[in-house]
Amino acid sequence: MGFFSTEHAEITEKNTFKERSLFLPFTFYLLPFLLWGCDVPPGVPQGEKVLYEHDSVYHHILVSEDAEARYLRFGYGRLQGAMTLADPVALRVNYTAYLVAGLAFGTPRQVLMVGLAGGALPRFVRAFRPEVEIDAVEIDPEVVAVTRRFFGAEEGPDYRIHAADGRIYVRRTGRRYDWVILDAFDADTVPFHLTTVEFLNEVKAILRPGGVVTANVARLGPGILYRSMIRTFTVCFPQVYLFPVPNRGNIVVVATLEERRRGGEEIAASIRALKQEAGRALDLLEVTGPLLEEKPVVADAPILTDDYAPVDLLRYREGL
Repeated sequence: MGFFSTEHAEITEKNTFKERSLFLPFTFYLLPFLLWGCDVPPGVPQGEKVLYEHDSVYHHILVSEDAEARYLRFGYGRLQGAMTLADPVALRVNYTAYLVAGLAFGTPRQVLMVGLAGGALPRFVRAFRPEVEIDAVEIDPEVVAVTRRFFGAEEGPDYRIHAADGRIYVRRTGRRYDWVILDAFDADTVPFHLTTVEFLNEVKAILRPGGVVTANVARLGPGILYRSMIRTFTVCFPQVYLFPVPNRGNIVVVATLEERRRGGEEIAASIRALKQEAGRALDLLEVTGPLLEEKPVVADAPILTDDYAPVDLLRYREGL
């Protein structure tokens, strides 16, 4: 696995972005011809049957399926979740498997998930940790309805879905959690108020001792937003571990309140045990070692705060 975390070495990967305005008129001229005659909406691969399409208050929602799986997309093609029809528990989207790495850092009994999508993580956790209580928070009631209708979400005393803003829920809940999973995205951006120091401190306030936070950090563009998000975690949590997802623009952050930093081989051994328990359901989570031991340091991206979190600008800014 490409786990990395460096204390004195900066994250140096750079992306480039050039505006190609000359292509815009040409693209818009051709777009009607490119879409004319298509059997499926733009962004849905040929061979998939559209089961549901609707504009909610927050998203353009598409549900489709092929012979193998069912898919949830926001916007026009942005994959948010998927479920293998023959094995609904198996994690089919790479980064969701990496979010499960939080289980290698503790034995949770109370779990909070901010962002529901197709409910893949609750399905997995309920299958392999049936003793766990789950609260899933999703801002879009239409996504909640779609997850129930098309992805088999069945609530009960130990699995509760809340149609609410994740930050408001965190601020108002009287519960405390052992594991908090942050995975709230629109088609092409992240809600700025879920990226800031203030929000992460609110999350810390509902963590039990020994608790862990896992967060999906997507690149979302060629800029330094993902570096700012990582830097913000490092100023809020004493231990931060980074898990780059192979062949995707995602990095999963694992943050804990532990004073001791865990060694790479220790983490890898825990994940290997988790993979052995889950079998094929966790095939997408890769483990190689040894992992680097040092904490990540990001020096060239701003810390995100409630007063300064320009996520859309930072998606395209290359540096300060």
